[in-house]
Amino acid sequence: MISAGEQTADMPDIVNYESRSAQMLLDNMKLNLSVQTVESSSDTITSGYIISTQPEAGESLADGDTVILYVSTGPEIKKITVPSYLGLNIDDVKAQMTGLTFGGYTEVSDDSAAGTILTQSLDVKSEVDEGTEITFTVSSGKAQTSVTKSWALPAGDGTVHVVIKLDDNSVFDSTVNKSVGTVSRTFTGSGTSIVDVYFDDVLTYSEEIVFD
Repeated sequence: MISAGEQTADMPDIVNYESRSAQMLLDNMKLNLSVQTVESSSDTITSGYIISTQPEAGESLADGDTVILYVSTGPEIKKITVPSYLGLNIDDVKAQMTGLTFGGYTEVSDDSAAGTILTQSLDVKSEVDEGTEITFTVSSGKAQTSVTKSWALPAGDGTVHVVIKLDDNSVFDSTVNKSVGTVSRTFTGSGTSIVDVYFDDVLTYSEEIVFD
């Protein structure tokens, strides 16, 4: 309410007003007020809106008075120290991460176990805003290559029972017509392996495969 004569008025309640709207309202009071703004974080008031005023709503204002508007900048942004995730399993990190936002990962072949974190996008012990995104480079395990091997079947007519084992694990078990001449198999892996070939339950070939 504006009083006649000495030009006084009550401070309006402009808490939660948008800052520009609040200043226009004060200007329209025609009291030549000196309006100052002070920014402050708030968990409850939207950024750009009034948190509080000085003087408070209902207090008397006179011509030329100073009014301070405390304007929200939104919630306070907390800082966190980036931990080292190097050497950890990506699934464990994703499940347990706090303070940072998981931004995904890319895989590269490496001697480390599959899923092992090799690099991270944020420097260890650096200070960043809470919620900052972090990405990773993760091992997909040793590079896999393919090798094809062929073995001559026994001469003659009829069939032969063929069993092929890779590192003692059966990967082929079938009866083959001898007329096809050879039996072939493609293996995929890394490092070295031993392949054993049995014809009618007799170990006929045994050799090392090197996956380059």
